[in-house]
Amino acid sequence: MQFKPTLVKPYTHVYSGDPAIDKSHPDHNPELYAKTGEEKYLPTNGKGQPDRWRLRHLTGSDRRYMQRFADDLSCMVRVAAALGVIGVEGATGEDGQPFEIRRVADAKFKVMLVEDDTLDVLDSVDNGSLLNELGGRVIRETFGDPT
Repeated sequence: MQFKPTLVKPYTHVYSGDPAIDKSHPDHNPELYAKTGEEKYLPTNGKGQPDRWRLRHLTGSDRRYMQRFADDLSCMVRVAAALGVIGVEGATGEDGQPFEIRRVADAKFKVMLVEDDTLDVLDSVDNGSLLNELGGRVIRETFGDPT
């Protein structure tokens, strides 16, 4: 029997707390967006475009890494974000320059991770809400929705 890797492409996520999202719009429903990925549930307010976070599905090595280091749900979400966030379009740093997702290799476990300083910046947005939402999306896309 010959095994072939699954070809799963990266995908985009819009943060439900992005300032360009119209939270008062009647179609605003972050829960449905989380389940379906359909952006119609995150209508914009006409004040620019929301940032688009590029995420990827976790590999077998990534999942084994999570099993070693994620001992509770909060830690699992953070590790999933560190493994699954690969880029962002539209976000800028405090200096006004494009924000870059910097990733580093963990040679021992053969995984690529968002570097700690970058992860700390993501965790500082809305008291951790951005990081939690990104990590939660990576988990749902990789393992399926538990509900």
